[in-house]
Amino acid sequence: MESYNELLESFLNALALKRTGSKDTEAAYRKDIERFLNYLEENDIHSLEDVTKGDISSYTEELRSGRIGGVKLSNASYDRSL
Repeated sequence: MESYNELLESFLNALALKRTGSKDTEAAYRKDIERFLNYLEENDIHSLEDVTKGDISSYTEELRSGRIGGVKLSNASYDRSL
């Protein structure tokens, strides 16, 4: 099983190969995904197979409220994160 970091790098490499966005877009995706992966680790979820709808719901609620990251996201940043 690949680690979260390995999965993240695989995803970002696939994006780079498809040339679907700028370096800024890649950096934003990296930040968004790292934020989610950190949330999973902080909640003792160590496999993507173990993520539930409830986990995602809790994450999005905390993300929207600003409890994750310490500041509310703009609508565009929130949408991109989803």
